[in-house]
Amino acid sequence: MINYNKFSNLFFITIFSFAPVSILIGPSISLILVLIICLYYILLNFKKDFFHLVNDKTILILILLNIYLIFNSLISIDFDSGFKRNFGFVRYIFLFLAINYFIKVSNNLDKVFQFWTIILLIVFFDIFYEFLNGQNILGFVYEYPKSIVSFFKV
Repeated sequence: MINYNKFSNLFFITIFSFAPVSILIGPSISLILVLIICLYYILLNFKKDFFHLVNDKTILILILLNIYLIFNSLISIDFDSGFKRNFGFVRYIFLFLAINYFIKVSNNLDKVFQFWTIILLIVFFDIFYEFLNGQNILGFVYEYPKSIVSFFKV
Protein backbone atom coordinates (compact mmCIF):
# COMPACT_ATOMS: atom_id res chain seq x y z
CA MET A 1 0.00 0.00 0.00
CA ILE A 2 1.33 3.43 -0.98
CA ASN A 3 1.51 6.07 1.70
CA TYR A 4 -0.55 8.96 0.35
CA ASN A 5 1.51 11.68 2.06
CA LYS A 6 4.79 10.27 0.70
CA PHE A 7 3.32 10.06 -2.82
CA SER A 8 1.96 13.60 -2.58
CA ASN A 9 5.29 14.95 -1.36
CA LEU A 10 7.20 13.08 -4.07
CA PHE A 11 4.78 14.34 -6.72
CA PHE A 12 5.17 17.96 -5.60
CA ILE A 13 8.96 17.63 -5.49
CA THR A 14 9.02 16.20 -9.00
CA ILE A 15 6.63 18.75 -10.48
CA PHE A 16 8.24 21.77 -8.84
CA SER A 17 11.71 20.55 -9.77
CA PHE A 18 10.88 20.60 -13.45
CA ALA A 19 9.47 24.14 -13.44
CA PRO A 20 12.68 25.75 -14.81
CA VAL A 21 13.01 23.02 -17.45
CA SER A 22 9.44 23.63 -18.59
CA ILE A 23 10.20 27.32 -19.04
CA LEU A 24 13.20 26.43 -21.20
CA ILE A 25 11.16 24.01 -23.32
CA GLY A 26 8.44 26.51 -24.08
CA PRO A 27 5.41 28.42 -22.85
CA SER A 28 2.95 25.61 -23.59
CA ILE A 29 4.84 23.14 -21.44
CA SER A 30 5.18 25.60 -18.56
CA LEU A 31 1.45 26.37 -18.79
CA ILE A 32 0.62 22.66 -18.69
CA LEU A 33 2.90 22.27 -15.66
CA VAL A 34 1.17 25.15 -13.87
CA LEU A 35 -2.23 23.63 -14.64
CA ILE A 36 -1.11 20.21 -13.35
CA ILE A 37 0.12 21.81 -10.12
CA CYS A 38 -3.13 23.74 -9.69
CA LEU A 39 -5.37 20.79 -10.44
CA TYR A 40 -3.41 18.50 -8.13
CA TYR A 41 -3.61 21.08 -5.36
CA ILE A 42 -7.37 21.45 -5.85
CA LEU A 43 -7.90 17.67 -5.86
CA LEU A 44 -5.67 17.25 -2.83
CA ASN A 45 -7.50 19.87 -0.79
CA PHE A 46 -11.03 19.34 -2.12
CA LYS A 47 -11.95 17.11 0.82
CA LYS A 48 -10.63 19.64 3.30
CA ASP A 49 -12.23 22.91 4.21
CA PHE A 50 -11.39 24.57 0.91
CA PHE A 51 -13.08 27.90 1.61
CA HIS A 52 -11.08 28.72 4.72
CA LEU A 53 -8.61 30.29 2.30
CA VAL A 54 -10.86 33.30 1.77
CA ASN A 55 -10.00 34.41 5.30
CA ASP A 56 -6.36 34.81 4.29
CA LYS A 57 -5.70 38.48 3.41
CA THR A 58 -3.30 37.65 0.59
CA ILE A 59 -5.79 35.35 -1.11
CA LEU A 60 -8.55 37.89 -0.64
CA ILE A 61 -6.40 40.58 -2.29
CA LEU A 62 -5.60 38.25 -5.21
CA ILE A 63 -9.27 37.38 -5.65
CA LEU A 64 -10.25 41.06 -5.59
CA LEU A 65 -7.53 41.81 -8.13
CA ASN A 66 -8.87 39.06 -10.37
CA ILE A 67 -12.43 40.39 -10.07
CA TYR A 68 -11.16 43.85 -10.95
CA LEU A 69 -9.34 42.52 -14.03
CA ILE A 70 -12.42 40.64 -15.21
CA PHE A 71 -14.57 43.74 -14.67
CA ASN A 72 -12.00 45.75 -16.59
CA SER A 73 -12.35 43.26 -19.45
CA LEU A 74 -16.12 43.73 -19.46
CA ILE A 75 -15.81 47.46 -20.12
CA SER A 76 -12.85 47.25 -22.52
CA ILE A 77 -13.00 47.66 -26.28
CA ASP A 78 -11.69 44.18 -27.12
CA PHE A 79 -13.66 41.97 -24.73
CA ASP A 80 -12.53 38.57 -26.04
CA SER A 81 -8.80 38.93 -25.68
CA GLY A 82 -8.98 40.84 -22.39
CA PHE A 83 -11.41 38.43 -20.76
CA LYS A 84 -9.41 35.34 -21.71
CA ARG A 85 -6.19 36.88 -20.46
CA ASN A 86 -7.64 38.24 -17.23
CA PHE A 87 -9.74 35.20 -16.41
CA GLY A 88 -6.61 33.07 -16.81
CA PHE A 89 -5.17 34.89 -13.82
CA VAL A 90 -7.13 32.50 -11.59
CA ARG A 91 -4.49 29.84 -12.21
CA TYR A 92 -1.87 32.03 -10.51
CA ILE A 93 -4.01 32.27 -7.39
CA PHE A 94 -4.10 28.48 -7.21
CA LEU A 95 -0.39 28.29 -8.04
CA PHE A 96 0.32 30.63 -5.14
CA LEU A 97 -1.76 28.41 -2.85
CA ALA A 98 -0.03 25.26 -4.13
CA ILE A 99 3.44 26.71 -3.57
CA ASN A 100 2.50 27.78 -0.04
CA TYR A 101 1.07 24.34 0.66
CA PHE A 102 4.16 22.63 -0.74
CA ILE A 103 6.50 24.76 1.35
CA LYS A 104 4.50 24.00 4.51
CA VAL A 105 4.26 20.22 4.05
CA SER A 106 7.51 19.42 2.29
CA ASN A 107 10.59 18.40 4.15
CA ASN A 108 12.64 17.94 0.96
CA LEU A 109 12.58 21.48 -0.33
CA ASP A 110 16.36 21.50 -0.59
CA LYS A 111 16.20 18.86 -3.35
CA VAL A 112 14.05 21.15 -5.46
CA PHE A 113 16.45 24.06 -5.01
CA GLN A 114 19.44 21.83 -5.79
CA PHE A 115 17.83 20.79 -9.08
CA TRP A 116 16.97 24.42 -9.89
CA THR A 117 20.58 25.38 -9.16
CA ILE A 118 21.87 22.74 -11.58
CA ILE A 119 19.50 23.95 -14.32
CA LEU A 120 20.45 27.60 -13.75
CA LEU A 121 24.17 26.76 -13.83
CA ILE A 122 23.70 24.95 -17.16
CA VAL A 123 21.88 27.99 -18.59
CA PHE A 124 24.54 30.38 -17.26
CA PHE A 125 27.28 28.21 -18.73
CA ASP A 126 25.45 28.15 -22.06
CA ILE A 127 25.10 31.95 -22.04
CA PHE A 128 28.82 32.36 -21.32
CA TYR A 129 29.69 29.80 -24.01
CA GLU A 130 27.48 31.60 -26.53
CA PHE A 131 29.03 34.94 -25.62
CA LEU A 132 32.51 33.58 -26.36
CA ASN A 133 31.75 31.42 -29.41
CA GLY A 134 28.78 33.09 -31.10
CA GLN A 135 26.56 30.02 -30.79
CA ASN A 136 25.09 28.12 -27.87
CA ILE A 137 25.85 24.55 -26.82
CA LEU A 138 23.15 23.21 -29.17
CA GLY A 139 24.57 25.15 -32.13
CA PHE A 140 21.91 27.86 -32.41
CA VAL A 141 23.11 31.18 -33.78
CA TYR A 142 20.91 34.22 -33.38
CA GLU A 143 20.43 36.47 -36.42
CA TYR A 144 21.08 39.73 -34.60
CA PRO A 145 24.71 40.45 -33.76
CA LYS A 146 25.76 40.63 -30.12
CA SER A 147 22.55 38.98 -28.90
CA ILE A 148 22.44 36.05 -26.51
CA VAL A 149 19.62 33.52 -26.94
CA SER A 150 20.88 30.52 -24.96
CA PHE A 151 18.16 27.82 -25.04
CA PHE A 152 15.41 30.26 -25.97
CA LYS A 153 15.87 30.06 -29.75
CA VAL A 154 12.52 30.05 -31.52
